[in-house]
Amino acid sequence: MHDQHLDHLLDTLDRHRQRATEQAVAAFVGQSAPRLLAGRPRDARHSWVVNEVTRLPSGYRPEEMHPELRVKPGVLASVEQLDAWLRNPV
Repeated sequence: MHDQHLDHLLDTLDRHRQRATEQAVAAFVGQSAPRLLAGRPRDARHSWVVNEVTRLPSGYRPEEMHPELRVKPGVLASVEQLDAWLRNPV
């Protein structure tokens, strides 16, 4: 169930070109942040989940990041922000 919920969230972040921190996403799907993306590819779709300090995906090479990753300056940094945004993603 966590994977299905995470996949839906990743699709929504990707569709709207919106970054969210690992901690916010992990809390939203009920997983721990360090294991959130374990075993998943480092690709453009997953690159919307970012480190809260760097605002970039952890451990990604530039070619693995989505080319539009920095288009929107804002990053959803808390589960509350993420939940509110998901009600009306823009």
